This record gives sequence, structure tokens and C-alpha cells, in this order.
Amino acid sequence: MAKLAQVLEEIKGEHPLLEVVEEKLREEVAGGHLAARLSRNLLDGGGKRLRPILTVLAASFYPLPEGVVVDAAVAAELIHLASLVHDDIIDNAHMRRGERTINDLWGNQIAVLTGDHLFASAFSLLAALPKPAVLRRMTEAIRLMCEGEIEEILRAYQPDQREANYFRCIENKTAQLLAACCQSGALLFDAPLDQLQALGNYGLRLGCAFQIIDDILDLTAQEDELGKPVRWDFMQGNFTLPVLYARRHSPYGDELTRLLLSGQERRAGQLLDRMLREEDAILYAWQQAARQVKIAEEALRALPPHPAREHLRSLAAGLLEQGPLEEQLLAFSHYP
Repeated sequence: MAKLAQVLEEIKGEHPLLEVVEEKLREEVAGGHLAARLSRNLLDGGGKRLRPILTVLAASFYPLPEGVVVDAAVAAELIHLASLVHDDIIDNAHMRRGERTINDLWGNQIAVLTGDHLFASAFSLLAALPKPAVLRRMTEAIRLMCEGEIEEILRAYQPDQREANYFRCIENKTAQLLAACCQSGALLFDAPLDQLQALGNYGLRLGCAFQIIDDILDLTAQEDELGKPVRWDFMQGNFTLPVLYARRHSPYGDELTRLLLSGQERRAGQLLDRMLREEDAILYAWQQAARQVKIAEEALRALPPHPAREHLRSLAAGLLEQGPLEEQLLAFSHYP
């Protein structure tokens, strides 16, 4: 089993509160309405539950009532699920985690409203928390998620992009919600500012590493591993970090863009694989993910000694030690 999966299972085993979170999630999507049924299907589709895990771990530093921690963790996962539904609409995606998407089965109208239904459930939980700062932080993360998504859409099929644009986009689109999850407990407890900032920095860097690795897998994994078509982001004109690096260093960069824009997706994919190998772009992207993990681990030094701190450190390190990822690094690199 991959290291990350092992770490997540260990955390779940040591934190019975995560079982309560799962039960509460089921309660929030109970009912016979179509939106509730579709939400349950999405919940049943799996997922790492990374956001609830981060929320519970980060809150463990503080003596908080279990009920408020559970509600914050459940709200975080509901926001994530809602964003997945809306992402599938935007991307016109037909598959997620090996199953047909809500928009593919029911159309965009019902999918949009199902996502909104999930958001409303999350806001209801957040509004009932004793500290409004958590609601403000979560809604700020959602606002930034939307800005990141819009920026990604505007950058589609534009080859001359800078890595700084990519990092700003993934910080907003992916990492800000993880940072908000990590900060929820500190906000509920009115923790010192240095701890609040440390938890936010950890979540932000972890989120960036997570997205870079996801972008690597999009280019290198098999379809049955991804639960969606390989190179899906690339075919949608989303030039992720490995693609940007390969295109910038390869003499075939302009040819790659021409093939993609002219609809020759198969040839574009074949050329991209060649460029990724020749320029060691997958290795470069992995190194950038490792750099983000190192910064995340360093941020934890500002937190008091606690078992949760070690779990957070192990979780970050586990991102880089996934079996399929290691195999693909070897396959797409000149270096053993």
C-alpha cells in the first residue's frame, strides 16, 4: 500500500472523531430529494476525506468541544464535494472516480443545483459555529477557489504562460481550502497569531504539493487509476507545471501547441509524452512538489509538540511516497 494511504488509515484509526464526522456527513445528505440522493452517491464514490482529516488534526492542538470540530470538518468536506460537482460541469467531464458524473447523468441544471445544495448545507453548519471567523475564512477560500477557476479558464490553450501564474492558480483553486481547514480549529480557539499563520502556511504548501502531484498523475497514470481519461487537463487546454516546463525547454513546444489547437489530440498526446521524457519534466514537477512539502513541514515548527503535529508531518511526507507515482517517475525520467 502506498505511504499516503497508510498514513491516512493510521490517522483514521487513532482519531475516532473521524468516524463521527463520517456519520454526520451521512446525516447531512439524508433524505429522499434528488439533490440529497445525488449527494449520497457522490459521497459513496470514495475520496480520501483529506479536508476533514486536516480539520480534525489541526483542531487537536486546542481543547475544543468535539461537536464544533465535527461540524467544521463536515462543512469542509461538503464544500469540497460541491466544488467537484461544479468542476465537472465546467470541464464537461463525464467520469469521476470511475463513475458517471452528475452532469453527465442528469444535465448541467440539476448538477449546478446539487452543488448549490451542498454549499447551503455547509454554510448552515458554519453559521452555527460559535466563532464567525471560521465562516469568514471558509467563504474567503471559496471566493479564491472561484478566482482560481476563472483564471484557469482564461489561460486555457495559451502556451506562453509563466510558472508564477500556475502557482497562483493552484494556490487559489486547491490550496486555500486546505489552508482554511487547517486554520478552523485555531480560529475556534482564538489561538495565537503565529500558530494560525503556521497552520495556514502548512495547508497552503500541502495543497500546492497535492495539486502538482495530481497534475503529474493526470499525465502519467492509467485511466483505471485516475477514474477519468488520461491527460484530461491537457486536452482541455490546461497547461500544468510538467507541460509548461517541457514546452519551455523542448524545441517541439510550438508544434505541441499547434497539434492541440488543430484538434489532433492523439498526436499531441504522443508528442507530449516524448517531450516529458526528453526534458525530464515529470522529475522537475516532482522536485517542485517536494519543495512545497519541505516548506509545509518547516511551518509545523511553530506549533507545540503534539501527536497531531507528527501526523501532519507524516501526511505531507506521504504525498511524495505513493507507489504509482514512484513508478511513473522512473518511466518518465532519464534518471533511475
